[in-house]
Amino acid sequence: MTTVAENAARLPVKPRPWHCLTDLEDFAIVTYDVDLGALRRVLPPQTKPLTFDAAGGERGLVSAVIFRDRDFHFRGMPWPRMNCGQVNYRAYVTNGPDVGVWFFGTSLDHWLTGIARRLWAMPWHREPIQVRARWHSGDLERFQFRCSGGWGEGEAELGPASQPVGLLPGLASPVQQSEILLDPFIGWYRRSRDDSIGRYEVRHVPLRPLRAEVRSARFVVFERLGIVGSEQVPLHAVVQQATTFDVLTPPHRTPSRW
Repeated sequence: MTTVAENAARLPVKPRPWHCLTDLEDFAIVTYDVDLGALRRVLPPQTKPLTFDAAGGERGLVSAVIFRDRDFHFRGMPWPRMNCGQVNYRAYVTNGPDVGVWFFGTSLDHWLTGIARRLWAMPWHREPIQVRARWHSGDLERFQFRCSGGWGEGEAELGPASQPVGLLPGLASPVQQSEILLDPFIGWYRRSRDDSIGRYEVRHVPLRPLRAEVRSARFVVFERLGIVGSEQVPLHAVVQQATTFDVLTPPHRTPSRW
């Protein structure tokens, strides 16, 4: 299994004009522990769920990652820029020797969603999304998310948050927490056109989030997949006021198929 440092060493040294750059604001990761058998059934055969000690036994982890994109654009093409709410639905997996995340899909509230679907066969869905957060001196007072779309319907209310995350439940060490949950570099997804597997990578400085109270949360995507119950409480949630991601586009098609 490759480490964060090894993954980073394989990334291009210089940003390229065709990479995408975006500021992520009001960033949150809401994580559930799930049954490993149920998770395996919704992953391609060559993609294996990572296992974690949670709820008294070995479990898998999945997360809804919520944020607002600000000025999402190609580095070599400053316009158009995308500003909208976004939520990614992901599981923590290995694929061959690499550790990363499997993307079940993404909801975005912008017309540029269609470009990623056409160019790269990404599972992106255009849906109405609201992400609102109130911060004071770097601490979160309240975070609210709502998606009213048919594919990614969901909502969450988090906060307050003022303390560093420490070591979250289900993670064995700070290194594992960074490599797997907070700072994964590699992502895979099912290409919508031909059922092959797409892969892309990101680069960003390590996240330094706060541990947030979960007041309520529900994500229909996970329920539809049969991995999270409608009344299930998240294992934990973390938030960060802002960060910047360099997305190493374009994604490429791997030799694997669903």
